[in-house]
Amino acid sequence: HKTSLQAPTAVSECMSSTSTSVSGQQHHNTPASTPQQPQQAGESGSTESPRLRLRVSDEFRWEEPPKSADTVDRQESSDDDTGSEDEDQMATNSSDMRKDFDKLLMSRPNDSMLWIEYMSEHLNAGDIDRARAVGEQALKTISFREEQDKMNVWIALLNLENLYGSKDQVTQTFHRALQVSDPLTLFRRVAAMYTASGKMEEAEHTYQAMVRKFKQTKQAWADFGLFLYKQGRLDAARNLLQRSLLSLERRDHVDMIAKFAQMEFGHGEPERGATMFEKIMAEFPRRSDIMSVFIDMVIKSGDPDRARELFERAVTNMKNAKFFFKKYLAFEEKYGTEGSVARVKDKIASCC
Repeated sequence: HKTSLQAPTAVSECMSSTSTSVSGQQHHNTPASTPQQPQQAGESGSTESPRLRLRVSDEFRWEEPPKSADTVDRQESSDDDTGSEDEDQMATNSSDMRKDFDKLLMSRPNDSMLWIEYMSEHLNAGDIDRARAVGEQALKTISFREEQDKMNVWIALLNLENLYGSKDQVTQTFHRALQVSDPLTLFRRVAAMYTASGKMEEAEHTYQAMVRKFKQTKQAWADFGLFLYKQGRLDAARNLLQRSLLSLERRDHVDMIAKFAQMEFGHGEPERGATMFEKIMAEFPRRSDIMSVFIDMVIKSGDPDRARELFERAVTNMKNAKFFFKKYLAFEEKYGTEGSVARVKDKIASCC
């Protein structure tokens, strides 16, 4: 039985603006003469047994495809007939696999996704030490200029240690990575890793350390806040907002409050979030960026009447009325009636 490895998913809306997606990386095509090319994300051979697959989304993920009942039956019925033949075949396959990856890596030494695929192949073979060694070799080989690729490999190693190693091994790998990587990015990814693997206590400790180290960074507080909201710990999240305002520069307070107001809409009490937005708009009536977010949150919450009220205020009071008129019209075309669409068009004709 193979244990699935899963890297952290992107941490929702508050992190998406700064998270770097590895799915956008370009990979060179493998020459046709290559004997065997590693299985790509989403591919599966009809005659092969289920294997750990590398899925590339916002971040990589080791994942074992589910086994059907027929597959399980076939495996169980053939167990008694394999024995030493399987061992010999596995040794041959392992040797061929290493040769194939070595050839590919000669032409693509900085390709972190290829290195991580190589690691996953060793995990398929149950060889954790060799998977770890491949990760270490990747760190030595990838150019120092390829910071994102190096970060990808560090996260792969951290996930490996998190799932197969000890706490000390995770800690040691984390501290090594901190010496050569962007520390805020690393803290965020490790906290997300712990969350994804269900280690909430370790995740919270990491978030606590992150906001201590980056107490004047909005993103650190926002990430920790979202973690608490998603667990339903509303009081803790609201207290965290107050803590953040004591540490952040005054110019960042409005953005921080608006971010937590968004979290209230998504994971707390929408009415409380609306009140927070209203207080901001009362003090900063020209902040069209926050008004736009406020409207989006109200629409998502399923309150079209309130959304219309906000649109009316926006097209009347904001300097960039054209932006809000365009947004207002799109809203009515999706949620309104022919009459409401016509009314907005009339307003646009008379005002713009």
